[in-house]
Amino acid sequence: PPDVDDFTVTTDEDTPAELDKEDFTDNFTDADNDTLASIKILVIPTDGVLTIGDDTLSVGDVIEPNRLDSLVYHPTDGFTGSDSFDWTGSDGEDDSDAATVTIDVNPVVVVNNPPDVDDFTVTTDEDTPAELDKDDFTDNFTDSDNDTLNSIRIIVIPTDGVLTIGEDTLQAGDEIVPNRLDSLVYTPTDGFSGSDSFDWTGSDGTDDSDTATVTIDVNPVVVVNNPPVGPGDTLNVNEDEVLVIGTDDLNYSDDDTDPLDFVEIIQPPVDGILYLDEDGDNTYDPGEEIEAGDTIGKDRWDAGDVQFIPGDDENGDGYAEIGIRVNDGTDDADTDGVFVINVLPVNDPPMASDNTLTVAEDSILTITTDDLGYSDPEGDALVHVTIESLPTDGTLFLDLNVDGDFDAGEEVAVGDTVVVVDMDFNNLNFLPDPDENGSPFGSFDFNVFDGTDAATEDNTITINVTPVNDKPAVEDIVFDVDAGDTLHLTKEDFTDNFDDPDGDTLVEVEITGGPDGGVLILDGDTLSVGDIIPVDRLDDIIFVPTDGFEGTGGFDWNGSDGSEYAEDDARGDITVNPVDSDGDGIPDDIEIGDDPDNPIDTDGDGDPDYLDDDSDNDGIKDGDEAGDDPENPVDSDGDGDPDFQDEDSDGDGLPDDEEAGDDPENPVDSDGDGDPDFRDEDSDGDGLPDDEEAGDDPENPVDSDGDGTPDHLDDDSDNDGIPDDEEAGDDPENPNDSDGDGIPDHLDDDSDNDGTPDSEDDQPTIPEEVLPNQGISPNGDGNNDFWVIEGIEAHPDNIVAIFNRWGNKVFEIENYDNDTRVWSGESLEGVVAGSRNGPDGVYFYVIEFADGAEPLSGYVVIKR
Repeated sequence: PPDVDDFTVTTDEDTPAELDKEDFTDNFTDADNDTLASIKILVIPTDGVLTIGDDTLSVGDVIEPNRLDSLVYHPTDGFTGSDSFDWTGSDGEDDSDAATVTIDVNPVVVVNNPPDVDDFTVTTDEDTPAELDKDDFTDNFTDSDNDTLNSIRIIVIPTDGVLTIGEDTLQAGDEIVPNRLDSLVYTPTDGFSGSDSFDWTGSDGTDDSDTATVTIDVNPVVVVNNPPVGPGDTLNVNEDEVLVIGTDDLNYSDDDTDPLDFVEIIQPPVDGILYLDEDGDNTYDPGEEIEAGDTIGKDRWDAGDVQFIPGDDENGDGYAEIGIRVNDGTDDADTDGVFVINVLPVNDPPMASDNTLTVAEDSILTITTDDLGYSDPEGDALVHVTIESLPTDGTLFLDLNVDGDFDAGEEVAVGDTVVVVDMDFNNLNFLPDPDENGSPFGSFDFNVFDGTDAATEDNTITINVTPVNDKPAVEDIVFDVDAGDTLHLTKEDFTDNFDDPDGDTLVEVEITGGPDGGVLILDGDTLSVGDIIPVDRLDDIIFVPTDGFEGTGGFDWNGSDGSEYAEDDARGDITVNPVDSDGDGIPDDIEIGDDPDNPIDTDGDGDPDYLDDDSDNDGIKDGDEAGDDPENPVDSDGDGDPDFQDEDSDGDGLPDDEEAGDDPENPVDSDGDGDPDFRDEDSDGDGLPDDEEAGDDPENPVDSDGDGTPDHLDDDSDNDGIPDDEEAGDDPENPNDSDGDGIPDHLDDDSDNDGTPDSEDDQPTIPEEVLPNQGISPNGDGNNDFWVIEGIEAHPDNIVAIFNRWGNKVFEIENYDNDTRVWSGESLEGVVAGSRNGPDGVYFYVIEFADGAEPLSGYVVIKR
């Protein structure tokens, strides 16, 4: 590959540097004598840009030699110093290593000579402004560099007057550009005559001059009375209140310091009343009105006798104007004054009205803003409604999920506020109690709020509920009949399973499905789907099982109250019982076995099992051992021999006759779980199998604490006060051994080997890890509806606190247990009215343990 060398170019500040092809070819060498084919820009300058024509180069750009004569570096405006860019050269096949082009940008130094300014004088008369212009300053400004006046600066302001440009009063330090100097005015203080001055400097845009002085000679004039000034003021008063207008409100002044003599009313107000309070009661009385042309002495203004009252319930900015003219005893003011009176609105409480609404039984009544009879004197819109009392029957609720139905948690409580948007979306509803009606049925009180005030009185909505026929309900009927027999149905079979909310009786029955496993017959006719039977003929229905059928058959039915049938059908289940010779509840075909010619005789007593009610001779009746489904008799240990033919039903090595106890009719159930010990592999319910706890000799089972109860029947084998199932852990096949001494915790009276017996130890085992889930979805679907904190059960003495994103505590509970004491997204604040549900979002949690475990904190998300 070729080689390239660093090189340097130089230019001045704000001056482009032009590069050419030779700059690069002179710094390019190739061992194969190949010529430069192209260069590539690897790093661009930081304080300038590279261009070729109108194109700005970027990293990675490739340039052929014939374009390098147009390469230009442009330094950033005002930049001086060293800049650079990196490049490589190519011989057409390979690129060289990188080299650097350095650009030195030299600063350019310019020296400016400050300008000179001269003093000058202007003249005016007393009480007459002096107008200055640009020429006054440019004529007194010189610059050796021939620079023009760029601006002047006020150094010292006048002592007996002011300098202004338009509405602006100038201060020391203010800078003025030439095109504003034609508006510069000196205004002498009223009555001043003599010499005043101000100091200034001029600038050429770079440097300021020394200070010069402008002298203003103010010539005296003959003294005459100066008329007073009384412009009035803008005054505010609340709606329906009296405004007292005093002397200070006139804003009276007089250059000659003459006091106010009187005020003439030029124009009384069009709205409201201006009056002179003659009796001093601060109340308008007829006859006290002030008319145009009336003059009012200073003493009445000082006393506050001049008063104004707006019209009833009227308000507004610029509500009224009063024209005035002040007099100093010699002259009237040259300009009339005016009082502008703003009447500030004072909110009037809104009003509502009582109303009576009607809804059909079992239907939802939607309550809208129109039902409230709302009105407001100012036309303010309704903001919210406060519920002051609730109906004694039925439910007033806020349909938060807008599904048109009442859901638990949507109840409105006394004191709840319902915002108008919820009413606009038909969210405020009333649901009568099921199947109830009446006129009136119930009522509730409410109060309306306009955003400022509530109504002065509550109002009542009375609700009438009109009766509606309710559909009846039917329930399943259970029959049984022996194979080969006929089942006679009765009217009571149906009427006892018919219910009507309105108290109506059963009128007729319809067959809606089946029958299965036999036929229904009425007076010799076979019934089928769609047949309707009057109630007085129900005693005549019979069911005949199909030959050879055993098991459950039946039919579907529905009942009518004369107006409507039930919403859902019911079932008439008919069990056809098989032959059971020994009456033990187990069909003969199951007890006989696969070879009817050689029926099974489990205990070999000469009585085959189908004729023996204790087939395995364990003292427990076959019917008790078979379970609830004789067609599928219980096989507790899954060894293929059902319990009634198995001397050790649960396969724990302990014979059934020993585990059953002295009364086989009521076999022992040590852990009270409903499974007697002879078919319970864990008789004491401690999570540890009986065969492990019993030891190697089932005839002499282990009794660890020597209390007379063998371990397999003892739920606290080591008598340490801690149940075996807690000490054993989640895997009974591999029970916990906290201290690793080879003795499982449930048999070890010092599980953690800390020298303190478990019965006295606050923390007898090594605590298991607590792992809070990261989110919940409390939407009522039964999945993840509350926050699961895995392992919290090992630390029952705990406190769980939930905080929102602003750090406010929204929930706290002690003894969290993942069962009855849980968090389901409730919140103490930031909820919709009528609900305790917090909004979806991220929450912060803190979990503290009283047993010394480290506190936990983190984040949990609610997403419904």
